Amino acid sequence: MNEAKNVEFMQNTMGRKLIYVFEKPNDEDFKGLVKIGDTSIDKPDSNLETNSPYLKKMAEERIREYEHSSKINILYATLAVDNNWTAFRDYQVHEVLVRSGYSKITMGRSTEWFKIDEETAIDAIDAVKKGEYRIHKKHVEELQQEILFRPEQEEAIEKTRKIFKFKKYGNEMLWYAKMRFGKTLCALEVIKREQVPKILIITHRPIVDDGWYDDYKKIFEIDPDNHYVYSSKNRGEKKEVVLNSSYDKPFIYFTSIQDLRGSNKVNQGKGFNKNDDVFNIDWDFVIIDEAHEGTQTQLAEAVKNEIIGKETKVLELSGTPFNILDKYDDEDKMFTWSYIDEQEAKQSWDKIHEGDSNPYGDMPQIQMYVYELTEMIKNNAFIDIENKSFNFAEFFRLNDNKEFIYEKEIKSFLDIITNINNNHEYTNMPFTSEYRDEIHHLYG
Repeated sequence: MNEAKNVEFMQNTMGRKLIYVFEKPNDEDFKGLVKIGDTSIDKPDSNLETNSPYLKKMAEERIREYEHSSKINILYATLAVDNNWTAFRDYQVHEVLVRSGYSKITMGRSTEWFKIDEETAIDAIDAVKKGEYRIHKKHVEELQQEILFRPEQEEAIEKTRKIFKFKKYGNEMLWYAKMRFGKTLCALEVIKREQVPKILIITHRPIVDDGWYDDYKKIFEIDPDNHYVYSSKNRGEKKEVVLNSSYDKPFIYFTSIQDLRGSNKVNQGKGFNKNDDVFNIDWDFVIIDEAHEGTQTQLAEAVKNEIIGKETKVLELSGTPFNILDKYDDEDKMFTWSYIDEQEAKQSWDKIHEGDSNPYGDMPQIQMYVYELTEMIKNNAFIDIENKSFNFAEFFRLNDNKEFIYEKEIKSFLDIITNINNNHEYTNMPFTSEYRDEIHHLYG
């Protein structure tokens, strides 16, 4: 270390820190886990080189303040200053790891353990020193191998590419596909094959950011020639980096529609002063995840009007897009894949492919039971005149006092789906006490 910088560093109270990485090698519960922390140092005349005996001694003294019984192994100890001689803290290293896809693990009272190796921890520390916000995977073999898409996934990908190439179809497409179809993986594969430079992903469920980032790594990081960068509030590169006019790499930016619709830009000045950088970009490709949720309000429409240009391609993803189906009266602009399609593909695979590995083999069998409610609840008011189906809108209609008009019939309906029948056999509906704990997420 340069002597002048050494003295300057030691005179800076905030700068007198070191970063350490340690493991607990004899504790099976902590196998494969490391913790990154920081502590103060107090002797400017000591050896401050990385992994010096003095730095490791100071790290051990700090660790022993909270780790009294277990054996510890200090893997790394270095000064907590970046390349501009600015001090940093351990939580900045944690942030780099989280943005790179590594989640914090809670062990006892500590919430800052990570399932990473020594090299990854050092990479994260070096990233902070260089002013970077994430680390890149160095070992491709640790990632999932190249994905082999199922036939229906290939069909969705290639159909979308074809539709977007021909102007007569317009710039919008809907994937109406069941859960477990792999909509995020396939949508990212469309981007990879088309090599569009600026992609925006918006959703009403911000929590799915983790899933999108994980799938981004599966699609892009296994490719040594990949130049795409992922960015969101908590994952990948920081927003301030990619949403900058000087940024010249292709990127994928993930955000929530709630955040966008709170902006002044779509609130006639009554919102918050934010997201101008999002609205000012000419997006090449917009993916609307869970497109049936929160996208049909006036503010949501204002958001879409601001971000979708004349040439912007829009791909909407949903498993239940019933409220937006009227936008897709042309079947060419829609790809569908249902539970029935999946089960038929599973059953017919062996006959068609003569023993090849069945990609649907691990998918659970699905049984569908149907109740003929028009027979069980006899009331002509509930028969839809046009298609003779059961009219749920009428069934659950309220009076002026916000009370159910057909309260008696509704209670009868609830009895049907929750109680045993006259033969003391359980209903095929899953809402009996026998299964209630397994489906508690459906209540409330």
